[in-house]
Amino acid sequence: MKLFLFFLFSSFEYISIFIMMLILFRQKIRIHLGKIAFLCIFLSLVSHFIRYTLQLNEFAIIVQIITMVASLRYLWNIQWFYSIVMAVISYCAFLAINVLTFILMNSLGLIRLDQLQEADGTGLAYMGYVLQLVTVCMCTVFIVIIRYLNRGWAFVPDGEKDIEYGKKENQQLLIASLIAFIAFGSILFIGNMWGNTTFTISFFVLACILATLFYLATKKDEAEYD
Repeated sequence: MKLFLFFLFSSFEYISIFIMMLILFRQKIRIHLGKIAFLCIFLSLVSHFIRYTLQLNEFAIIVQIITMVASLRYLWNIQWFYSIVMAVISYCAFLAINVLTFILMNSLGLIRLDQLQEADGTGLAYMGYVLQLVTVCMCTVFIVIIRYLNRGWAFVPDGEKDIEYGKKENQQLLIASLIAFIAFGSILFIGNMWGNTTFTISFFVLACILATLFYLATKKDEAEYD
């Protein structure tokens, strides 16, 4: 039962990440539904294996992002540069929403950090699933707002296209994405050492990274269509 719940709620999270990604980068959702379903199951399997079989929770996000980037490249045929940017921005947005959700619920006395995992470390506790569900609802609200405001970027090409890495906007976006990737792993390591006190700091770090990525993606979009 615990394994089923883990796969179910993890799949909900991955669905929200991929839908957010497609909305932000103005991609068609319907043609990718099959790939999204496959990747949600596969990423849930990878996540469970890393977290509870290998007991390497600190590396879970890093492995998930690498898997997402590789999936975008080889399953969706999106070039490496765009795959990295799409995966990092979408995961950063999701992670920021997830941390903010925990902070809000914790401040209201609805949830504590020690309630998220089973005491024996074999899986999520029921409050962990509650946090996942509320996070998905918050992501849905964010997606609806983005869609309503018609925000997003159209610089990801439909087919193969030469990428000019010498361009300033491309260099900035790639470097910022790599820094964000490193920051994700660092936040997890620090969080495990310092516990609950790091969540507020983590959120502001993620918010700053996300704002930077959104700004650079907007500059990239403007440069493509000027």
